[in-house]
Amino acid sequence: MPDRISAVARHGLRDMENAAQIVHGQTTGWLGSPLVEVAGTQLTAFMLVRTMLIVVLVWVAVRLVRRSLDRASNERPEITRSGAWVLGKLAKWLLLLVGAYLVLTSLGIDLTRATLIMSALTVGIGFGLQNIVNNFVSGIILMFERSVRVGDWVEVGTTRGIVKQMNIRSTIVSTFDRAEVIVPNSDLISGHVTNWTLLDSTGRIVVTFEVVPGPDPDQVCELLVDCARQHEIVCKGPEPAGPVARVSDIGVRGIAFTLQCFVADVMTSSRVRGELITSVTRRFSDEGIDLALASRASPVTD
Repeated sequence: MPDRISAVARHGLRDMENAAQIVHGQTTGWLGSPLVEVAGTQLTAFMLVRTMLIVVLVWVAVRLVRRSLDRASNERPEITRSGAWVLGKLAKWLLLLVGAYLVLTSLGIDLTRATLIMSALTVGIGFGLQNIVNNFVSGIILMFERSVRVGDWVEVGTTRGIVKQMNIRSTIVSTFDRAEVIVPNSDLISGHVTNWTLLDSTGRIVVTFEVVPGPDPDQVCELLVDCARQHEIVCKGPEPAGPVARVSDIGVRGIAFTLQCFVADVMTSSRVRGELITSVTRRFSDEGIDLALASRASPVTD
């Protein structure tokens, strides 16, 4: 008798399961039918469509956040370009983490298995991907420390140029020869880096002229300072911010004078230096002051 009751119960449960499957199939149709099995999880067409929709929504959200921050940095002066970049990176990572969680949940993947996989990847990273992790962590440090920002004029080793883009693994520096140099972020953290525009954009210009002995040194210094003060970009403040000219050395060919001045934007220092040399050369010519140029070697004759 008990065996018969249990058999009837099992038969009834089987009929209920079959009915539930029939109802489920009638409700979802072909979207609910399993397509493939991955790690013990049966993936249906509905799950794949839902996952693709989540990926598209996350991608659209990342683009919208980036455009909103770019627009805000242009319209609101209190939001700097580097600050907008930091906020954009943080928002991007947060959205990607949320999207990854939603994708795993949508696919029905057990998060405990994902934790085990991440643990195994961590061990592999510790052995084989140390440089990549080092650059990744260095990128995070640069993002919060902001010792190097987009638009800064930096010198890293033999590379000298403007920071154009900062990624999580590397930083792109555009040299003055219009070459794009990819610098690992770890070099910006552990190496010697010169940032000309970190605290302010003021830069110094130093030009040396060697004059043939004869003119009064004080007169030459006054002429150099006057040429610098007449330039519209050179700072006109008192010493040491203003132009200063001194006798720096006595060379083989003449007396060396050094002109020192500051500009508000270090990016213009190369152009201002060339214009100062041109202006001083013309004034020397007008005042009858000769520059001590290197003598040309005489041709060899038999």
